[in-house]
Amino acid sequence: MYQGKKIPMKIVRKEKKQHTMKKKSFNIFLSLVVLAALCIYLVQSNSLLTQGYELQGIDKKSQELKRVKKELEGKSLELQSMTILAPKIEKLKMVEVDNAKYIDPQKNTVVKK
Repeated sequence: MYQGKKIPMKIVRKEKKQHTMKKKSFNIFLSLVVLAALCIYLVQSNSLLTQGYELQGIDKKSQELKRVKKELEGKSLELQSMTILAPKIEKLKMVEVDNAKYIDPQKNTVVKK
């Protein structure tokens, strides 16, 4: 900067002050970046934990529903068994059908406009 001349103290102090200000501003900027990254990390980890708990709850409900389904299927098979149906058939006085005739809706179908 100055060649062979004495540098005034005011300029030296000003340059040191500017250098110190640059360091401070860089440190503040770096601190803000670290703080922002920490906040983002905390939010994401909290979100993952919440989703994990929800998934566990859903899994428990799924297992409970599977257990209930098996119970209902067993109950359904039990109610459809002949040992249960035979007394009900006799009580209702049902008879076996010998010659069933079914209506075929495809024959002679007419559509009127």
